[in-house]
Amino acid sequence: MKTYKYISSLTGVVIIVWLITSQLTLAQSTNQVDLLWEADTYRPPFYRGHSQASPESEVKVVADAHFYNSRGVAIADSQLDFQWEKDARRISSFSGPGGRELVFTADVAGLAHEIKVTITSPDGTSLTRKILIPVDEPQIRLYEDNPLIGTIYGRAIAEPLVLNQSEITLIAEPYFFSADQIKAKRLQFAWFLNNKATTLDQARPNRIILLTPENNAGENKLQLNISSLDKILQEASASLTIKFNQANFNF
Repeated sequence: MKTYKYISSLTGVVIIVWLITSQLTLAQSTNQVDLLWEADTYRPPFYRGHSQASPESEVKVVADAHFYNSRGVAIADSQLDFQWEKDARRISSFSGPGGRELVFTADVAGLAHEIKVTITSPDGTSLTRKILIPVDEPQIRLYEDNPLIGTIYGRAIAEPLVLNQSEITLIAEPYFFSADQIKAKRLQFAWFLNNKATTLDQARPNRIILLTPENNAGENKLQLNISSLDKILQEASASLTIKFNQANFNF
């Protein structure tokens, strides 16, 4: 309510007028749905990338839904109906009111799972979203484990490794193997040097120490195979050529 005063030009009387005003604000909110996903697979410290799905890994998809009623008030997820599909098949166990999450096991590498969700509000408004989730093979990357500064994660070992020091310690990181397999120590590491199995550090099987032969120049071939004991489709291999005592040679 607003008050106005003015003086009549005819009578000189002060007239007070109370004016009741009202203001209506219409909130126009748009319904939105985003699908977010992440695989429960391993990635080493300081890795900035996404956890990728690998064969037999667990993948979680979350529908980040924002629905509003006719008054612009947000509708709780518990009042929304979520209907999930994986590769054109309805997943009833995760569908229903409040079912904003879907968890599934990835298939073989080289495929991509199509995940689709249809969300319906109490007034019948619905939105559908879908994404493709690729399934890739696990990977192995080698890093130097420096005795002074620790593992140098900022720079993976490149092929070939020119070794001009007396020894080097390498750490193998099993990218995108299932995290539960690593936590339970269910990964098997097999190191080979020039096609011959080499001794493992049982306490740290992803670690190997390489010594440079004295007064001798040449190269060795290092190979590592990693496999899961419980998930037979999760396996990876890496190889590295190591050149030693070649500091005075031109390549």
